[in-house]
Amino acid sequence: SGDRVDLALVAASGRNGFKKVPQTRAQYVLRFVHFAAYARGKFDKLWKCARGRPVDYSSSEWLLPVSPGDASTPGTPAHRLKVEARQQLVVSALLVGAVAAGLGVDVLVWAWLVPAVVGPGPLYACQLHEHANAALDPDDGLSNTRTTLTHPLVSFAMWNMSYHAEHHLYTTLPFHALPKAHALLKDKLKHVSAGGHLSVHAATVRDWIPAQKAALDTAAAALAAKAGNKAD
Repeated sequence: SGDRVDLALVAASGRNGFKKVPQTRAQYVLRFVHFAAYARGKFDKLWKCARGRPVDYSSSEWLLPVSPGDASTPGTPAHRLKVEARQQLVVSALLVGAVAAGLGVDVLVWAWLVPAVVGPGPLYACQLHEHANAALDPDDGLSNTRTTLTHPLVSFAMWNMSYHAEHHLYTTLPFHALPKAHALLKDKLKHVSAGGHLSVHAATVRDWIPAQKAALDTAAAALAAKAGNKAD
């Protein structure tokens, strides 16, 4: 798909936008209008994990540096994903059946299917910022995640997840404590967008998508040249 990214290029380019920032402006627009893609990707991920074929956020393969292990071996990431995916499928099937039988199919459609299809666009609008244009280092929580200061109503609706760096640094903090954590950490955070989510989207379209493409193109050329030198 168009969202697939070669992690070798990402590492060579030093860019981290691939987690949320599309590679092109056309892909950016499609994130808001291609409603079924998000739901299909989530189901594909769940179904593959349940069958013992672990996949990551890409929904197509395992791109993470840590091995998933054997899905038949208890304790491995692949096994945990398989068990939890099967549990989720069973519980979801039971809930769908119960709601359809007890409240009717119309309720199921309007309360679950329609939000599942329409909801990802607005959700993406508030989640784009989370790791956009941040560092690749998984161990540096001060630089690999972005916090965005937004309207209190948006923060409330999103359970204060706009304080995303604070959330990743202290994952056990309850949502209502994240603003206090920001007050203590704000001078140490590397990526804080004070202009709200609109400023993040403006920077994405204007700056980050072109910069990411240029970095990936440069990295691809460098890797190709390196491979050519080895062949010689």
